[in-house]
Amino acid sequence: MNKAGQMAFVGMMLGVMLLIGAVVLIEPIKEQVTFARNSDNLDCDNAAISTGTAMTCIIVDWYMPIFVGVALTISFAWVGLRNLRQGASG
Repeated sequence: MNKAGQMAFVGMMLGVMLLIGAVVLIEPIKEQVTFARNSDNLDCDNAAISTGTAMTCIIVDWYMPIFVGVALTISFAWVGLRNLRQGASG
């Protein structure tokens, strides 16, 4: 295998490693989101909360999907850009 093939393989391995790291972090982040929603200061299940608290609950709820989306985007971009760069060089 030539140098370009080795670099493409290493790039794919790093992309998969980033993806695995993101998957491993999902459970601790989920626990922290649940803890934040159920804390005494941020009672998201209460219907009589202020607008600021409701907006904070929405941001906390969106933290997990945004994290997963960004992690997937970074890992796929890492693999794709590595392979594009290697393919364009010759």
